[in-house]
Amino acid sequence: MGSITEYIYFFCLLISFLTGILFLIKSNEKSLYYTLTIAITFALFVEAYSRYLVLHMHKDYWLFNYATLIQVFFYTWFISNIYDNKKNRKKVFYINLVVFIASLINIIAFQGKKNFHTITFGIGSIMLIACCIYYFYQLFIYPTQNKLFKQPNFWIATAILFYYTCNFPILVLSNIYFTRISVQIWPLIAAFSDSVNIIFYTLTIIVYLCLMKK
Repeated sequence: MGSITEYIYFFCLLISFLTGILFLIKSNEKSLYYTLTIAITFALFVEAYSRYLVLHMHKDYWLFNYATLIQVFFYTWFISNIYDNKKNRKKVFYINLVVFIASLINIIAFQGKKNFHTITFGIGSIMLIACCIYYFYQLFIYPTQNKLFKQPNFWIATAILFYYTCNFPILVLSNIYFTRISVQIWPLIAAFSDSVNIIFYTLTIIVYLCLMKK
């Protein structure tokens, strides 16, 4: 039986998914945010399949290896596409591609064969955090006349920055020190991770609400 935070997290993920579908139905034109709905649908599938694997006593680290690989690549690409500078978008794309290939090699041939790919996930997370910080730097240098709280780009950048800043050190450290962590500590780590996910998917709901109000 899951914890309360786990159920709330899954509920927020489901509401985010449904809000994304509603956005697709109501939107008359295609936008970058169509791909966000695909990413959230993918996350819902991963979480559901992970629970299936755990229920049937199977390991799920391999699933999260490939899921996090795809998510880091996607969200880095997504954030770079809200940049104003096309040259910077291109630079980020090539860096993102190199990190993706390195991560894939690490998963298939090295660390990912038996464990979570902490090294390349850490590198990818730092890259993604830097991309989000650059977006906020752009806002500081070139302030917009529109209210930030009404801009979906602001909310998605906030969501991604918050998620990876909080989750990446926990995931990396907990995997490095896996055998040294007390059994009593694991529920606290899980609750913290669930709380981060709750906030992330709540922010994605705000993103969709901003989009539908335009």
